Amino acid sequence: MKDTANNRSRWTLDRLHRLSGSTLCLLFFIWFSSGIVMTFHGYPDRGRDEFLERSKPVRLDEALPPPATVFAGTGVVKGRVRLQLIGERPVWVCEAGGRIQIWDARDGKPIRQLNEDGDWARQQAQRFLDEPANVLDRELLDSPDQWTVYRRLAAHFPLIRFEFDDSERSRIYVSTRSGQVVQLTTATSRSWAWVGAIPHWIYPVQLVQYRGAWRQIVMILAGIGCLVCVSGLVLGLRHLNLRQPYRAGSPQASRLAFRNKLLRWHQILGLSFGAAGFTFVGSGLLSLQPFYWAEQSVPDGIERSFPAVTTLPWQKAEVTPAEAVKRCGKSIEVKALTLLGLRGKPYYLCESRIGTSRVLAADAKGREPLKSLSLSEVTEHPFGDSVSVALLSGPDAYHRPSHFEPAMAFPVARLVWFDEAATWVYIDLSTGIRIRTVGRRGRLERWLYQGLHSLDFPWLYRRPILWQVVIVGLCLGGAALSVSGIAVTTRWLKRRSRRRRGSAAA
Repeated sequence: MKDTANNRSRWTLDRLHRLSGSTLCLLFFIWFSSGIVMTFHGYPDRGRDEFLERSKPVRLDEALPPPATVFAGTGVVKGRVRLQLIGERPVWVCEAGGRIQIWDARDGKPIRQLNEDGDWARQQAQRFLDEPANVLDRELLDSPDQWTVYRRLAAHFPLIRFEFDDSERSRIYVSTRSGQVVQLTTATSRSWAWVGAIPHWIYPVQLVQYRGAWRQIVMILAGIGCLVCVSGLVLGLRHLNLRQPYRAGSPQASRLAFRNKLLRWHQILGLSFGAAGFTFVGSGLLSLQPFYWAEQSVPDGIERSFPAVTTLPWQKAEVTPAEAVKRCGKSIEVKALTLLGLRGKPYYLCESRIGTSRVLAADAKGREPLKSLSLSEVTEHPFGDSVSVALLSGPDAYHRPSHFEPAMAFPVARLVWFDEAATWVYIDLSTGIRIRTVGRRGRLERWLYQGLHSLDFPWLYRRPILWQVVIVGLCLGGAALSVSGIAVTTRWLKRRSRRRRGSAAA
């Protein structure tokens, strides 16, 4: 009776693995092979540091009035305002709460709409080219294409897409709402994405624009993939006889149950790389937040101390933009100028590249620019004994450089709240920005997702060559396992087809 139950369970498990594996074996091969590509080339998404690198230095050829004069009569301004050129016209741009506002930097008049047919957009795009080039194509996009599906770009539509005849066949996207270049791709980055990130994430724009449906589809596929890995590992171990090797009519004993070379190799590869496959697929499933398990509410004390959208005290900003660029320009080449408010005081943030910014008090004409702010200048309220504060001069396990965002600024203040969620808050003291808020579940997700999916463990990730060798080796093993699964599935389907033809003939 016991043997009958064991045989029935083995038969059920075998059928389950065969059906699910034959369904997803090709997708597994795509996941593993595209994972090799993503080890070296990600999805085209230009980070802040690259945009600063490509930006031209701030040159103010005219004397612009201080913000206290420009914003007079505009009411409450929330968020940060960035000085930039639209064509040859200097403007202040504010992005906050999914809304974009623009004011003329010379007289403070609001700019309701940018001319979508004007030449300013081409000038903005050409500032980001590495070489002179002509426009091959210009198109107005009312909805995302393959390279502008990010949620952060939703407020910037319509976008103007330019394609240039430079050596990289660059495509540059300019926002008609902010006048800013929001995306830049090249022929190389697009090609790598088509064999890397897009198949790996199942990320064609036709699907991902319906984000809810895309998320559900990927979670279902990843869930079935976990089932394939677990059932295969269990079957492989059950068919592995370590005590009494199989003979099955052969003079040569073997611990593997199968005499067929294809099945033997499938079992060997499955036992060798099946656990890695489950790790990759399972952690990929967790990245989509099933049931939103890692989300935790942020305590009110944190929101009060670090409001997401601050009111800009423009009335106190008496230092002119030209004076700010002049003072900060003594130590860095200013490529971006932002006015922000911290604890009721205005500051200029001058940026050259990540980690080299300067902060200048906009209401104190005699003060010199600072490399970083103090924590008391950034936070709204004192903390007392409810918070543990640490000053980081380098990365830790949760605030660290990644494959797609290698540039980081320090020092960073890490504040550990003694609340129910054990919330950690990271503050970039060089900019005054709250860059990360993570609770207990978020820290767990960091290890279950980035740790297991990308093998982002500090001891390994700090050795990039070793990390790449390990990732590529595991992906190659997984791809070989997938190929053996495809071969087994093809053999099984052919056998079933022959049986059906024989039955029909009979």
